[in-house]
This record gives sequence, C-alpha cells and structure tokens, in this order.
Amino acid sequence: RVRKVSLADILKLLPPKVAFQKQPERTITTQQVSISLEAVADSLTGEDVRDIWLLVNGRRVGKTRGIKVQSRIDKRLQGKRALLSMTVPLNLGENRIAVVASNRHATSEPEVIVVIRKAAPGQVKAARSGKPNLYILAVGVSKYANADYNLDVAHADAEAITALFRKQAGRTYGQVEARVLLNDKATQGNILDGLEWLHDNATQRDTVLIFLAGHGIQDKRGNYYFVPYNGNANRLRRTAVRWAEFQELFINIPSNVIMMTDTCQAGAVTGGNAKLIDLTETLREMKMAESNVIVMAASTAAQ
Repeated sequence: RVRKVSLADILKLLPPKVAFQKQPERTITTQQVSISLEAVADSLTGEDVRDIWLLVNGRRVGKTRGIKVQSRIDKRLQGKRALLSMTVPLNLGENRIAVVASNRHATSEPEVIVVIRKAAPGQVKAARSGKPNLYILAVGVSKYANADYNLDVAHADAEAITALFRKQAGRTYGQVEARVLLNDKATQGNILDGLEWLHDNATQRDTVLIFLAGHGIQDKRGNYYFVPYNGNANRLRRTAVRWAEFQELFINIPSNVIMMTDTCQAGAVTGGNAKLIDLTETLREMKMAESNVIVMAASTAAQ
C-alpha cells in the first residue's frame, strides 16, 4: 500500500534557516587572533531548533570537541529560535567559518563567511617559518595471536607509509611524530591509546594521518571492527576496535585528518562463511563525521 506524500508533508521536514548577525560582509580581513561572532537559527516549520554550532574550516568549535575555545560560549535554545555567540580562534590565512543548526528531522545548509587573518608586521617572520606538524598512527598486523588470521605484508606497508611521510619533516611539515604499532604491539589497548595520543597532541593547524592494515570484520548488527593482534572474531566488542572509535576522534579532534585503510574482511577470520563486506558506506559515514577528513581505501568487497 502506497501512501501519498503531499507538499505540506515535505515542508514539515525542512531544516532551520541560519544566519550570522552583525556581519554584513561575507569576507573579512583582520590581524586579530580571534573574532567574536553571533549567529541565529529560525525554524521554518513547527519543529523546535535542537542545536546550533560553528565550524572553522570544517571542524566543529566547542568546549569539549573539535576546536577548543577558552572564552564563554553563549548558546540559547528558545524553541523555534536558537542563538549562539562565541569568540572563535583564527589561523593565519583563510578561515572559512560556518554556522549550522538542526531540528529532529534535518541539519541546515551552512551559512559561511571567510575571515582572512594577516600577520601583524612583527609576526611576519614567525608566520613564514612556522609549519604545521604531522602526527602518524600507523597500524599493521601480519602476525596475529591466532595464526589462522595471519597476513603477509600488512606490517611492511605500515612501516613504508611511515618512512615516506617522515621525509616531509622540515619540508611540508615542521615535525613528524609517529606511533607505529606492528604485529604483537598492535593490541586493542595500544590502538586506543594511540587515538588518545592524537587527540591530546594535534592542534587546529596540524595534520593527522591514520594508517590501518589488517583484518576488518562486521558483526551481526552491522558494526564494523578493525581486528588487532589480540582480536577474536567471536568476541569483537571485547577484543577489537570498533569503527566508531575512529569516527569519534574525527568529530573531536581539531586538526585535518587523512585516513588510509587496507582492511578487507578475509575468509580465514570468519571461517569462510561470511559474506564479503563493502566498506564504501562505512567510509562514507566516516567522511561525513566532519568535512576535514580524507579517506583513502585500498579496496572494496568486490575488488
């Protein structure tokens, strides 16, 4: 039985409308290290506005996630209207600042302004010499605690990627710092510690590179896991690293992120009975977590 959907039904699903207040210019040039902004979101339907937030170059700004701010954040959710004011830190160069809001049905299109921060005369030399840092978490598991899971060159790939990017120290990047977890060092605990290390050290201007090579398994509920050295296909929640751990990092870390994966599901891990898993949708969800995430996957299930 097909239910007809009217235009009125569709209009009820519209997201809020957002705008910056007191910012008539779409492009602003300043030498200040921060800018104070006010934004508003108005409901276009009978739905309440549930949240409103800012993004700087695709990264969320907040006290506990994404780009951290020290100043007070004034957020007022008033039913059909939401107001937000905060002081946003600026990188040298271009800062694309967007306001976004949501109701229970949808998230708005962003309203964007561009703030270009120029170095003050005394800061020019320092600004030219300063380069972002690169933080690498490289994981490669060829030898597993369960020998039935063993692979050939996953550990070598992790080493090679790390060596390649280390050469960019002093060139593209100021410093290149890496944690390389190979074979028996690539435990569930060490991988989670590595994600925490990235979160604690990478700043808004830095880049994070995560490289994963090994097995991936999807459980009966559709959750995808990376299988570490001590992973058990029959006890994934207790022994493997859930994909959501990486998504959470993407949402909360202020830096740009490059994710490189080679984690196809192999028959040896699942007894050869499980269907092939297409990672395309999982990786797409990872990119949607925030827009400053680049995902490079070695293959999909059909390859």
